[in-house]
Amino acid sequence: MRKKYHFSIMSILVFICFMISVEKSFSGVVKKQDCQFWAPKNPPRAYYRFDCDIDPDKRSLKGSGCIRFTNNTKHPICRLAINWALNAHQTIDIQSNGKSVQILGGQKEQMTSPLVIELPEQLPPDRELELMLRFNMSDSLPVLTELTLMTDSTTDRISMSRFLPTLWWGFSTSDDYDVKIEKPSDYMVASSGRLDPETGYYHGESIRNFGLFIGEGYHVMDTEAGGTLICCYYNNDKSEKAARIILETAVDAITFFRDYFGFYPYAQLNYVPGSAIYWGGFNTATNIAAMHSMERFSPEQGSHWQTMAIHEIGHMYWGEYVMEKDFPDWLWLGLGIYTQREYDRFKHSEPNSHHGYLSRYADAIKNYYDTTVEIPPHYLEKMESYYNGVVLHGKGYSIISTLNCILGQETFDRIIRRCLKEFAGRRLGASEFQKISEQESQQDLGWFFDPWLRSNTFPSYQISSQECQKIKNLFVSKVTVDCFGTLRMPVPVVAFFKDGSRQLQFTDRMLDINFLIFESPSPLKDVVIDPDTLVALVNPPPSVDFDLQVELRQKVQSLPWTGADEKALIVYREAVNAGMKSAQLWYRIGMILYDGTYYAEALKAFDYALEFNDNDPYLLFMVYYWKGHVFDLIDNREEALVFYKKALKAYPGQPIMHSQYNMEIDEKWLEERLKVPFKR
Repeated sequence: MRKKYHFSIMSILVFICFMISVEKSFSGVVKKQDCQFWAPKNPPRAYYRFDCDIDPDKRSLKGSGCIRFTNNTKHPICRLAINWALNAHQTIDIQSNGKSVQILGGQKEQMTSPLVIELPEQLPPDRELELMLRFNMSDSLPVLTELTLMTDSTTDRISMSRFLPTLWWGFSTSDDYDVKIEKPSDYMVASSGRLDPETGYYHGESIRNFGLFIGEGYHVMDTEAGGTLICCYYNNDKSEKAARIILETAVDAITFFRDYFGFYPYAQLNYVPGSAIYWGGFNTATNIAAMHSMERFSPEQGSHWQTMAIHEIGHMYWGEYVMEKDFPDWLWLGLGIYTQREYDRFKHSEPNSHHGYLSRYADAIKNYYDTTVEIPPHYLEKMESYYNGVVLHGKGYSIISTLNCILGQETFDRIIRRCLKEFAGRRLGASEFQKISEQESQQDLGWFFDPWLRSNTFPSYQISSQECQKIKNLFVSKVTVDCFGTLRMPVPVVAFFKDGSRQLQFTDRMLDINFLIFESPSPLKDVVIDPDTLVALVNPPPSVDFDLQVELRQKVQSLPWTGADEKALIVYREAVNAGMKSAQLWYRIGMILYDGTYYAEALKAFDYALEFNDNDPYLLFMVYYWKGHVFDLIDNREEALVFYKKALKAYPGQPIMHSQYNMEIDEKWLEERLKVPFKR
């Protein structure tokens, strides 16, 4: 009996163990009907190896190769998404372990990116997958370009980003590439990878966006800086001079940043010509920076090329190596500009180059723009074109610079270095940045980030009084600092003394009025708030009805240029009653009133635009000739001629295009108006 009882217990234990093992073996299996696409929080790092044949004349590409990665999650993967489209010009064939991969949803001949694919067999955790791909684009390269195909008399160039089929997770990832490019021998190639002469592949690691530049008729100058190959492409004598300045600056900047941050993240950096129309530049892809108007180089613009070369290097650290997590993407822009500023400050080449970004933000507040950073994506459709330049660049940098000033350079350096180390190849957002800032400063910084990111409040501080008295052997200076803004924060106040010394104090963010005491053996010479211009102060502040003016601006901007009808009259009356002082907005209202044939109100709006215009020559020119047009329409030819003559005298040298009416206004147009009255 004893033996039998013992056998029964053993049988039960064996059965339980068997069931547990069965449960474990099935726990990692996904039923076919339950299979869905999902994105890991930190997707696996992928390796891409492609052979591409590009024909620039036919604007076609044929490619083949593989995508390889290991499932680093705890769950099986049965569906993936590929950044590619299917249409009359694009095809793709994907296989896994010799089996065709099914593309799901829609018509196979016409599908937009991304494509959802189902694997023949699910990929368990810790297992590697290799996808084999064949793909081509015929007569369609410009569809994928950021710099579209551009042709002039001497050169032909194609610049592409994301021209390869890659894994799509819904956000950027950092991956490794080996890409071979076959192309006509008379074309030069720049890519996100560095050419390995032994294999013929362009190799790149930690690449967010693998891009390509192919140009005919180009030359290249190159050099190395601490293991990074820097190449500048050019096509004539003027662009060669710009390229030389860019190259020299990039070498010096990368050398500086290697010492400042301890590393530079990439082995290759290419500067390529951008548009011949615009000024500035942008990163077309990782390790490729487009520099606009190199062909229009002039010696007095040398500092411009230096600034742009450094600016794009800053964005290689922030944006490419450390990727942006949030939308809108202000953080990588702010940190990139801050990086540029640090080079400028230490090298003393352009110590004030960053001031313009602070001014963009301050001027926007003074003109009643809504500068709230964190807004829902659909709001961007209603925002003005100012948002990128003013909010993302201007306010984005203002936030970083102000935080740097408040926390101090030593603390902020630790924050920056931690972000670069811990978020290499990953996405950094405002919440993670705030957390690291709080840990390194040992402060709660919600009071700082909340208003800066989630409101349109602004800081404004001014010195209202100062006095200096000698008490015994010391000079005691009393300084009163008043808060006139809607955002209270510490601001630096520096007292300068006649013996050349200086003292720094910060205001208390909890107080609207700060009384600061400085003691010195020398008399007071001057007191200045933020003499190094590191804080985004709005001085003088806008009017007390700030919120009302912001709301009014939004109403004006929401009016269409044509067809507003009576809505324009309603907004016009609100603007008059509110005492709106924006010349640009009054001009816009005037144009919209003209469109609705409200001529008397349009003339009054144009008068307001002239009254509040702040030395804008283009606005002056436009208001003059539109007043001429309106006076012609109400049969006041005498006044019309007066304003046409004023417009001719104020002609800024470039014609103005009014696309809604297909009108281009230049000197010839105005001379014709002196002879023939304007008619709609």
